[in-house]
Amino acid sequence: MPGVMELLPLDQIALQNLLDTVRRNFERFGFLPIETPAIEFSNVLLTKSGGETERQVYFVQSTGSLKQGEVPELALRFDLTVPLARYVAEHEAQLTFPFRRYQMQRVYRGESAQRGATCGRPGQKGRTLAGHPPGGGGTVRTGAVAGTGRTRGVC
Repeated sequence: MPGVMELLPLDQIALQNLLDTVRRNFERFGFLPIETPAIEFSNVLLTKSGGETERQVYFVQSTGSLKQGEVPELALRFDLTVPLARYVAEHEAQLTFPFRRYQMQRVYRGESAQRGATCGRPGQKGRTLAGHPPGGGGTVRTGAVAGTGRTRGVC
C-alpha cells in the first residue's frame, strides 16, 4: 500500500536508534515533544489543499457515519504541519511562547514512492519555534540538527 511503512525487526531497531539520537539532540536544545492524532477532521486537513491533496489523503469512514456522495469527515494526516497548527490553536493558553516543539510521527500519503525513496513519506520529523520573531531561533534549530548529524556520524 503506498505511503505506509512496515519494517523488519533489524530495520526497526536501526530506525529506533536513529530516532533516539534525534530526540536526545532536540531535547538538549530545549525542544519539547508533542504528539498529535493520526486522524484529523477532513475539513481541517484539507484547508492546506490545492486539489492535489485530496487525491493523496487516506479518508477514514466510521461505520454508518458516511452519507453517500459526501467527503468523509475524518482522514489520516499526510504531514505534520496542519496538525501542528490545530494543536497550537487549541492549546495556545497552555503553551509558553516561543514554543519549541519536536515531533516524530508517521504520516500517511496515498502516493507512490518517489525516486530514491523507499516507501513514499512514511514518517516525518519536525521541529518548530512557534511564536518566535522572524529570523530568530535559527541558531537553536541549526544546532539541534547539526548535533544530531555529528552524533550519528553524518557530518
